[in-house]
Parts: sequence; C-alpha cells; structure tokens
Amino acid sequence: MGATAPPPDMVSSNFTLNLAYAAFCGETDLMTWTCHWCAGSGANVELLAFLTNSTAGTQGYVGLDREHGRVIVSFRGSDNMANDIEDGVIILQTPRNLGHVPTPSNDDDLSTVLVHSGFDFAYGSVRNATQAAVRSGLDACGSACNQVLFTGHSLGAAMTTLAAVDFAASLAESKYAEDPEKSQAIAATSGSNITIITALFTFGSPRVGNTAFAAWAGSILNGNTSARVTRQGDVVPRIPPNVVPLRDGQRYQHVHTEELWNRHNGTASNDVVGEYDWLVACMAPNGEDPDCADSEPPASLVDPTASGCGQHCNYLGIRGGYC
Repeated sequence: MGATAPPPDMVSSNFTLNLAYAAFCGETDLMTWTCHWCAGSGANVELLAFLTNSTAGTQGYVGLDREHGRVIVSFRGSDNMANDIEDGVIILQTPRNLGHVPTPSNDDDLSTVLVHSGFDFAYGSVRNATQAAVRSGLDACGSACNQVLFTGHSLGAAMTTLAAVDFAASLAESKYAEDPEKSQAIAATSGSNITIITALFTFGSPRVGNTAFAAWAGSILNGNTSARVTRQGDVVPRIPPNVVPLRDGQRYQHVHTEELWNRHNGTASNDVVGEYDWLVACMAPNGEDPDCADSEPPASLVDPTASGCGQHCNYLGIRGGYC
C-alpha cells in the first residue's frame, strides 16, 4: 500500500522525539526545562506533573507548551526490571484503565476490546495523575490551547497510546464535550468554541491491543495529527506478533493511524557516521502496511552483535533512551 503522501516533516518529528526522550529525565531538570533533550524539543514546557510509580517502575510528565497551544504527555520507555516484566505480560485482557470502552451486543458485529495486560497495568499506575494534569493544563491555558499531544518511546509509546485513547474517549463527558451529532468526531468543542485535538505521535511502539481495540482507537484519534513512527531494523513494532492467536483466537493489531517508516542508510544494528535518515508515509486501513516496517523479514531484525538496544534506540538517527 506504500507511500503516496508528501514526505513527512523531519524537523517537527525530531522535536517530538526530543519531547518523548525527555520523559527519561528527572523532575528537577524537567521543572527548569534544562534536561538533555529539552533544548532540542523546539518548545519551552512548563511542568504540570512529574509522573512516577515505584511499584510499576513507570515515569513520565505532563507539561504545558503555551507557545504552541498544547498540553504534552510523555512516558518513559523501559528502564528497569518492573518495566521488563510489564513488557513481557502479553496476555490480552479487558481494559482495566480505560473509560468508555465500547461493549459488543448481540445485534452488532463489534468484537470485545482487549489490551496488553502489562501495558494496561503500567498506564494504570499513573492514569489518574495523568488525566488530572491534562485537564488542569487545559484549564490553565484556556482558549489559547487546542491540542493535547501524547508521545513516548517503546513502553512509553504503548502507555501514551492508552492515555490518548482514554482521554479522547472521555471528552464527551468533560467540559470540552463533543457535539452529540458528531459522535465519531476527532475534536471536542466546548461552549467557548475551544476545539481540543487529541494527537498521538509515538516512536518504536509495540502492538497495544487486539483488532477491536485498534479499530476503536483509530476511530477516536485524529488521523491528521496522529502517527506511529517505526524504524528500519527495529523489532519492537513487530511485537507482540500478530501471527499468533491468543485469547479466544484474538490477535494483536497496531492502532489504525498513519505509520511513518524511518528509513536510513546505517547498518542493520547501529548508526554510522554521516548516516542519512528519511521518513516514508505509509497508510493501511488496518494499521499494518505490508510495504513498510512489516515488510522486513523478522530474522533481519535480530542482530546479536548490536550494541545496547540497536536501532530501537536510534530513531531519526539520534541515540536515545536515556537522560
């Protein structure tokens, strides 16, 4: 199905990647916005909440970017044993930390929405603080803000996918309520004509839920501002595998948003001096474009000679996953 759209903007994607990597940094540096990745984000972010849970080993932040009229949510990728356990619990379950999940009935074809157990637990560890901070930021910004940007890398990408869907699904119940006549609309308009866009832009995200979740999430996220960046040589976007049926024959599926395939001329496992990176715009109705990341033979994505986390931590040619 390939790419027919104009090449995506590498500059804005680079800014967002820095916002995603900033979630690896500590509260003090985020409070002053002087972290390793902060200067490269193209934004001056006011920290609204530093998110952390010692039991789940999760971390992230919610910030206010007044210049660009948005609230930013970012979660850290895997960084400890608790995260590794969460990554590995691939059992599909009914979401415990998502609101307004559609329920199938006898007179429709809707399947049961299921999500990755470990990712659901990880997001749930910071869910309440995250959603409260987002609404606090929107209230503080008022009519100057019209977007909530959810971003993250790896586990952080999976968590922000759940957070974005959770927020978008709750808009109808908030002060930014949708027009009932536009129940499938992406934006929500309040009485003061503020349109809030839920934008999801992730890097190296694994699959988060089953086909029903992927379809539902895609239907409530903004297709014009939401994308999933994959990288040539990165195995993480291919897991959990969708070729293996799990609970009651259910399979994993990526959310139905645009995929941006980060191609490069580096080696299979690591960056090279003078590496050239570019983005290929991909779009398949089911979120899985066979001409993009899914086109890479699985065996080519596993390189025992790779240092660190290989291409998974080298999005857009920038070595990340740390602070």
